[in-house]
Amino acid sequence: MSAVSKKGFTLLEVMIVIMIIVIITAVLMPHYERAIEKTKVSEALLVTRAIADANRMYNLKNGVYTDDMENLDVQIPGKQGFLDDKNKDSRLFSYSAGEGGEQESIATADRLPADTFYSLIIYNKRNGVGCKYFSERGKKFCMSLGEDYYVIN
Repeated sequence: MSAVSKKGFTLLEVMIVIMIIVIITAVLMPHYERAIEKTKVSEALLVTRAIADANRMYNLKNGVYTDDMENLDVQIPGKQGFLDDKNKDSRLFSYSAGEGGEQESIATADRLPADTFYSLIIYNKRNGVGCKYFSERGKKFCMSLGEDYYVIN
């Protein structure tokens, strides 16, 4: 009698491989999403710091800060904000200047779309960038940013 050779995998082996892939994906997906969000923050941080620097220059020249982006000597990518004509909206963030005011913020980047889950804020009299969260997801993200950011709430 000749031996029958088996080619291929059994259903059980295929199911085990699929289960391993699903488990690995479930474990790594939150880390992947956080890493992607951090790269998006780098864009917002560059623009927000440019707004803050321009607002500081405006203050040196005029003695006050402005919340009107048109007064600042900085080019911000994006279109006029749909909620406020003083904002500039990119694909990911809405940028605005701050006039100092009660909390003394001079530049802000709010995460778009409208269900914003965090904001990056630069204050005049405080070093670093603040991360203000509006949801549990935002809180986890703000906490994961590291030492260069401080959490507001």
